[in-house]
Amino acid sequence: MPFNGGGGGALPPHEHTNIANDGGPLDFNNTTIGSMNAGDITYSDGAALQQLAYPGVPAGETLTAAPASVAPSWAAAASGAATILIDHQELLVATNNITSTFAAVNQSDISSIFAVLNGVKGTANVEIRCQVNGIITGTYGQEVIQQQGAAFANWATVGATGWSVVFNNQGDVFYGEIKISCNTVNDTLQARWGGGTDQSQVIAQCDNTTAAQTSFTEVKFYPTGGTFNAGTTLSVYKVEI
Repeated sequence: MPFNGGGGGALPPHEHTNIANDGGPLDFNNTTIGSMNAGDITYSDGAALQQLAYPGVPAGETLTAAPASVAPSWAAAASGAATILIDHQELLVATNNITSTFAAVNQSDISSIFAVLNGVKGTANVEIRCQVNGIITGTYGQEVIQQQGAAFANWATVGATGWSVVFNNQGDVFYGEIKISCNTVNDTLQARWGGGTDQSQVIAQCDNTTAAQTSFTEVKFYPTGGTFNAGTTLSVYKVEI
């Protein structure tokens, strides 16, 4: 076919190569245009190029090759449990407790909360206990395993006013974590403590019989006598579903 009615001969196939007069490389860098909207991408179906529209209401979708599919698609991003800091407290002076109080976190929105305690007793030979949601009644119970040196001990308590997490004569420099959730069947607190001191370690399975604990608002640690030293810290996190 003549080109434009002239004598230039037949129009050769349209290509994009490095050969002179052969179209040149196809430049996508703000040069080549197409009938596409912002964010659209192209892919091949094996026969021709196809257009995949950008999500109309972007909400974190990812480009996905779904099982048994023949083309890419946009899909909701896979979710994962996020651990989010709720509150952090640090004692500026020696104090008889360290308490984190925060806006209610509904149990139905999370898998658990956990608190990280790190500090030094201001008074030797006292216990450290934990209370949750301001519950101070004798409703705390626990199963305890303790190691001090080569010696092991285990026991159970019921009806206490707090979970014992560090004991009286087993060191004064302490660290530990407690993971707390509530049972959606009877709405009571369950917890797991792991921690210890410079001289011992403790693992405890904990429970509280107070009903209707459908949210969390407070975690408190306190020595049974004396104070915590300045610099003692408490960090509370929530683990989302």
